[in-house]
Amino acid sequence: MISLMTFEQVYSASSVELPGCWLMHVPGVGRGPTAQKRLREVVLAIAKRHHGGDIVLAETTTGPRLLGADWDISFTYDGDDGWIAWSRNGRIGVDAEKIRPIPEAKEIAEEFFAGQRDGYPDADLETAFIRRWTALEASHKALGTGLGACPSTIPLKVSHCLHGDVMVAVAQ
Repeated sequence: MISLMTFEQVYSASSVELPGCWLMHVPGVGRGPTAQKRLREVVLAIAKRHHGGDIVLAETTTGPRLLGADWDISFTYDGDDGWIAWSRNGRIGVDAEKIRPIPEAKEIAEEFFAGQRDGYPDADLETAFIRRWTALEASHKALGTGLGACPSTIPLKVSHCLHGDVMVAVAQ
C-alpha cells in the first residue's frame, strides 16, 4: 500500500508538466489488481488534497472517472510502475508500454494501422509500433471507447515521453 508520505514524495518528485496536462510516474505499484487498487488510492489522494473530501472515484461506462472534480484523470501501469495523467482541459487518456519485441506486431499493425507510417527506420520498428499502439490506447481511454469502436486515426493531440525503456502516451 502506498502511504501518504510515499505519495507526497512521489507527487513532488515524479510529476511532469506536458502541454495542457500533468503526468505522474508512480513506481512500485505492483501488477494486476494490486496495481489498479494502489493507483486508485493515489488518484483519490490527489483529488481529495486538491478538491476536498467530496470527490469520488467511480467506475463509469467510459472507465474510471472523478466525480465532483473539475478535471479528468486516466491511469495505467506497465510492469511494476504506474502512470497517472490529469487535465483541466477535458477528457484525457494515458497508456504505457515497455519497448520490446512483439511477435504479433505485424498482424496487429495491419489490423489497426494499415497504410500509416511513423518515419522510423526499419531498425526501430518496435519503438514505432509501441509509440503508435500507446497513442491508440491512450486516445481510446480519453474518448471512453473500446479499440473496435472507431478507426485507428483519432483526432486527438497525443504527447509521448520515453521513461527508460517505457513509452508513455497521453491523449487529450
